[in-house]
Amino acid sequence: MRNRGFSLLEVLVAVAIFAVLAVLAYGGLDAVARARAQTAEAAQRLATVQSAVAGLERDLREALPRPLRGNAGETLPAMIGSASALELTHAGFASPLTEASAMLSRSAWALVDGELRRVRWPVLDRAPATRGVPRSMLAQTSGLRFRYMDSAANWRDSWPPRDGPDALPERLPRAVEFVLSGPDFGALARRVVLVSPVEIEAAR
Repeated sequence: MRNRGFSLLEVLVAVAIFAVLAVLAYGGLDAVARARAQTAEAAQRLATVQSAVAGLERDLREALPRPLRGNAGETLPAMIGSASALELTHAGFASPLTEASAMLSRSAWALVDGELRRVRWPVLDRAPATRGVPRSMLAQTSGLRFRYMDSAANWRDSWPPRDGPDALPERLPRAVEFVLSGPDFGALARRVVLVSPVEIEAAR
């Protein structure tokens, strides 16, 4: 009995079926790869948002009632705040190459061209040529707003006040509230209670 092989039509049908299955398999793998990439990107974005919020909270929690000398020799308050930007004196740390003792630092937070930026000055009391070093903390940021609670528990849009007991350059607000907004994470609100000068003196 003579062996019978495959006809050309059968081979073409088999090749067509294999091609369809290969396309379907590739589409599934591509969808899985794209989903994994999107998940990794979202996780990285979330980590960046959390890091930026934690950094701003940390500076506020370490705020200190220490005024400073500006570039022109003028006295700058311990905290200078508006509804959209904040500059403050806070605890910092010396270089690991020198010593690990705590020191004072000066930083500012603001929204610039849709990007949350932190500016840090290399020294507290500034010389005429002293400039802050900016650092991008969070891209694609659509809003940043601050409020400041005074000693009478009233919320203000700027700090320090023009008059009253809180107008002194060393006075800090009782609390600072900030709302950070972005197109992909909505609005994140935080309210940070600051350490009062009395508590600072008691801790020394």
